[in-house]
Amino acid sequence: LTVNGTAKYKRQGRQVTVWGSITYPVTADGSSAIIGGLPFTSETNAAGGGGADVLTTETTLKTGRVNSNSTVLALFSSAFTAITNATLSTDQVDFSATYLVP
Repeated sequence: LTVNGTAKYKRQGRQVTVWGSITYPVTADGSSAIIGGLPFTSETNAAGGGGADVLTTETTLKTGRVNSNSTVLALFSSAFTAITNATLSTDQVDFSATYLVP
């Protein structure tokens, strides 16, 4: 699913912080919602994944996590279950995440 938005990042040593805003298009896509294209691949182990803060009007979206050894920020509910693209249809998502790189 292609989503329009803007994002920035800052890297200091092994720590990367990203932040941005995206708006989901109208969609019925039931795939797990992710924000891809982070600027650096995260560490391979679980400690490499970073937590994220998200702000949106979609009440089921509560948090995110940078997946281990990836450039993907996965989005989750408060029960830590994956959120679908359809759930975020037409919503704006503002996010920030900090993670470690090798």
